[in-house]
Amino acid sequence: MAQTHEPHYHSTCCHPLSPETMLKLPPKIRERLKVERCLIAQNSFAVDDAQPNNAIRGTWAAKGQQDWAVLCIEPDQLSVRLFWGGKAKCSDTILLAQFRENDGHWDDPDTVLWPADAQKIKSYDQAFGDHNLPRLDHSGLEIGGEEATTIYYCSEGKWIHLAGND
Repeated sequence: MAQTHEPHYHSTCCHPLSPETMLKLPPKIRERLKVERCLIAQNSFAVDDAQPNNAIRGTWAAKGQQDWAVLCIEPDQLSVRLFWGGKAKCSDTILLAQFRENDGHWDDPDTVLWPADAQKIKSYDQAFGDHNLPRLDHSGLEIGGEEATTIYYCSEGKWIHLAGND
């Protein structure tokens, strides 16, 4: 039976935008996000930002390859969706939170998506003393909020979690 009502999204406080309004995204990506019922979460600290945020272009899998990352709110989850611009890739979804029916506790994700270049990754590593870095020849994705972030770095087809801002 076809769905006859709009899906319920758990978060409405982060000013999510429909993919059709994100004109900086290529049309094929906007259409794919629409099909997936993905709204693009906006950083609540930059609501008046003239350029919608949490949809960023960068080299997420290999030096010189241009990819897209989008913070996506779907009815049942919050994730980062990746759209690869070449052969190098990791999983195309980074799951950040899974929602359950009537859980009521996930009202404000306040999650932000930033690029993390090699210098930023190294400075976080020095500050938090992990020293378990892969070869850094492209950017990572810094994901988090006011309290803490995690960097996801695509290395040899797998996402590596690195220390972010704490």
